[in-house]
Amino acid sequence: MDVEAAKQIFSAGEHLEQAGKLEQAIACYQQATKLHSENYYYHYKLGNILRQQGNSEQATKCFHKAIALNHHDSWSYYALGEICIQQQDIAAAIKYYRQAIAIDPQFSWSHYNLARLYQQQNQLELAKVCYQQAIALKPDYFWSHFFLAEILTTFQEREEAIKHYQDVIKLNPNFAQAHFQLARHLQQKGQLEAAVEHYIRAIELNQDNFQPYYLLGETLVQLSRHVEAICHCEAAIELQPNNLQPYYLLGLILLHQGEQAIADYCKFATQKSVTFQINLELGLAQAWQQQGKTSNSVQCCQQAIKIDPTAEMPYRILQYISLEPPEINDAITFYQQISDSTQVSPLLWGNLGDLYTKQSRLDEAIKCYRKSCYQSTVTNYPQLAKLDWQQPKQNAPDFLLIGATKCGTTSLFNYLSHHPQILAPHKKEINFFNFNYNQGVEWYLAHFPAITDGKEYLTGEASPFYIYHAQAAERIRQLFPDIKIIVMLRNPVNRTISEYYHAANHGLEQRSLTAIIEQEKQLLATQSRSEVLNKFGYLINSIYFDRIVQWQSNFSDKNTLIIDSEMFFAQTEQIMQQIWQLLGLPSVSPPQHIRYNLGTYPPVKQEIKKQLQEFFAPYNQQLFAHLNQELSWQ
Repeated sequence: MDVEAAKQIFSAGEHLEQAGKLEQAIACYQQATKLHSENYYYHYKLGNILRQQGNSEQATKCFHKAIALNHHDSWSYYALGEICIQQQDIAAAIKYYRQAIAIDPQFSWSHYNLARLYQQQNQLELAKVCYQQAIALKPDYFWSHFFLAEILTTFQEREEAIKHYQDVIKLNPNFAQAHFQLARHLQQKGQLEAAVEHYIRAIELNQDNFQPYYLLGETLVQLSRHVEAICHCEAAIELQPNNLQPYYLLGLILLHQGEQAIADYCKFATQKSVTFQINLELGLAQAWQQQGKTSNSVQCCQQAIKIDPTAEMPYRILQYISLEPPEINDAITFYQQISDSTQVSPLLWGNLGDLYTKQSRLDEAIKCYRKSCYQSTVTNYPQLAKLDWQQPKQNAPDFLLIGATKCGTTSLFNYLSHHPQILAPHKKEINFFNFNYNQGVEWYLAHFPAITDGKEYLTGEASPFYIYHAQAAERIRQLFPDIKIIVMLRNPVNRTISEYYHAANHGLEQRSLTAIIEQEKQLLATQSRSEVLNKFGYLINSIYFDRIVQWQSNFSDKNTLIIDSEMFFAQTEQIMQQIWQLLGLPSVSPPQHIRYNLGTYPPVKQEIKKQLQEFFAPYNQQLFAHLNQELSWQ
């Protein structure tokens, strides 16, 4: 062993590395390790340059050799962590970073990289601690502040999140996303003028992001600056012409300004695209519905259909508008006249079937449903038109999404419908087993494409209210005992708030959330749990344990899948794999991870959220114990 020669050759290698002559540097480092194999640092340096060259296998051997010679070599542990990230071995990467930190807790990058891994694994408490340690060691790295603020937002620690977004902006004033996120927090706090400033700055830095335009419009509405709000709604629409959110906000503004403003703007819209005209009518329809003016809402949807009878969305909105008997006749006449005069969306026939059902004209309704299913299917899959499959469906659907409400069933149903082997029914929610059971099985099966009686295609529906009806579970088991059942459960605090505002935004709820909490707590305190759970309630609907037990008593575990909604949206691909496995289908990825049926509502006070958290805690623990697992919203 020639220690002095090794030292000289190693020094030459360092100079070559600094000069960018990496191959020659590697040769020197290799020679140095041969002459003085007991020097751990030589092995580390060789491993590090090999890693930079992409030779992970040889680099890993060098780092392990360095660690064997010096158990306190934190740099080799850190480097092994980086290699494991590249190889997507997250568990090993976490192990190595933790070992590096145990040896040298003062190196900020170990804490930061470990935090990123924990955050990706949704281990947010651990990630939070690591980001805080990284910031304590290196407070000028803006990404640590940004990602910590994201986690604090998840934990609803708004004040701390605001502080760190402000730190990001101090360190990087041109970071558009930090301005946007800070603006959202300020808007939720009611600091509207400050929110406006940061939304505007976010837009200046990134003019292609839809959300700042839309939320700026929303904030300006709160400030009664309606003319400016309209401008930003229009800018949002330019970016996403088919997103109904800004049209709905536009509709609310126009309703506030009065009938003449509505008429003037609709006239202005005739100069725009057909898409703009239709979506404006739909935005107005939703705005009218929010005020409880269903007849106005129907008129707007019908006007959209007149503009383009093949557009789907007006029919979908009409599916969920309840009509009085005289209005049903008018709607039937409207559909008949439209279908006689031009090409229409297949959804028209499904909607017409619903209206015939309300008049107990079941034979006519069944014909309409079958026609809707057939036309919709062959429109999406023209090759199926060559087959003779218009005979009535005989077999059970393959799966049911039974709830719960406001837990993501609309998103999941849309993802499922994108699978080439899944054919959708006339509409997502059929509500047969709870509200329409007296219509009969033939009526129910008419909602599904008959070709799904074969082995190649599957079908199913999503009626979130099924989970709340014990009788529905028994009826399904009696008719279709082998059907696959999928349940989505969302953090009960968020689900309660979302359902409340969904009802309030549609003019269906006038009480305050605080009043509802007190009333439902009083109800649970004075009546038996079984009695209360048979009633509708925003909190009551978020008590999952009893519902899950009821459904599990009717269906085997192998045919049932319970999904954590928060995890579904955080790890969509992984959860979809479980669903494809349940259904026995090859995996496909949804074209986009879009969250459908999102509600919008003002910020909820922290004390109300805390009150709800305390209320649901014992029910959640009961559920976790029953499932033998803790969901992400523990």
